[in-house]
Amino acid sequence: MKPVKRKELIEKTASELELPSELVEDIVSHYYSTLRKEMSYGNHHSICVPNLGMFVIKRKSLPMKIKTYEQKLNVYSDEISMWGFESKMTVQSELERFKLLLSNMEEQQEKKERIRKSRINESNKNLEEQG
Repeated sequence: MKPVKRKELIEKTASELELPSELVEDIVSHYYSTLRKEMSYGNHHSICVPNLGMFVIKRKSLPMKIKTYEQKLNVYSDEISMWGFESKMTVQSELERFKLLLSNMEEQQEKKERIRKSRINESNKNLEEQG
């Protein structure tokens, strides 16, 4: 599936529905920002959008993000203001969420690998029986 660029989507939709492109642009912008927020919350590693495709968090980007948040967390001292404490708790919860997401992605990858290996073993077993 060829990725659809945002500008192309706006122009095509506006012409098909005979709506002003500004209105369609506002709707598409809102849709993409909602999608981006949902992905950034880290609740899901991928989101499938009908007719647009699959949006996936890159697994290789998570360790760097985790490292960045750990560094941010180390900046806070033990004696901080209430605002600093709130900020520290926000960073800490984000860090935990990203670690959980990475853990879930690794578990899913291991599960896929186990399934793949079992299919290969089954295939080899069937070939031996036929052979």
